[in-house]
Amino acid sequence: MSDMYRLGILCKFYQNGDGTNWNSPTWNEVAIISDFVVDPQWERQDVQTRESRVKRGASTLVGMEFTGKILVRRSDASYGLFVDSFHAQTPMDILALDGPRDEAGSEGLRLMVDVIKLTDDQGPGIVRFRDFTLAPTLHVNVPQRAVVDGGGTLQLSTYAA
Repeated sequence: MSDMYRLGILCKFYQNGDGTNWNSPTWNEVAIISDFVVDPQWERQDVQTRESRVKRGASTLVGMEFTGKILVRRSDASYGLFVDSFHAQTPMDILALDGPRDEAGSEGLRLMVDVIKLTDDQGPGIVRFRDFTLAPTLHVNVPQRAVVDGGGTLQLSTYAA
């Protein structure tokens, strides 16, 4: 594939089984996702001093929400995990990458998230998808940056440490 661009269709979203084993994850690809958006944004604090008349600032905390659509397919276990996670408010362990998890150069994020929105459009003329929003949850396992090294091994490091 060309290194000049990356196709969105090649991005991958994985769930760690039922999310109970952080140290030895079993990554299951969720292929029924569409329109997935990763949108980290730093909050900024204005820092004004007499050193300069230029308005400056410092990054403080990063907001990290994910939005997308998941096809309503009751026979798919990953769909069931999304729905169950939303209703029970149990976190999901996810890995979102811009390529396969064994392809050198793929990068993204791994973290525990809550499903905080799961919209269900039931219009008569549509194929049903559920719009979702995922947000980091308070958990002992902190968010991680994920990068696949040249040997195809997933390397994880604490995000913004």
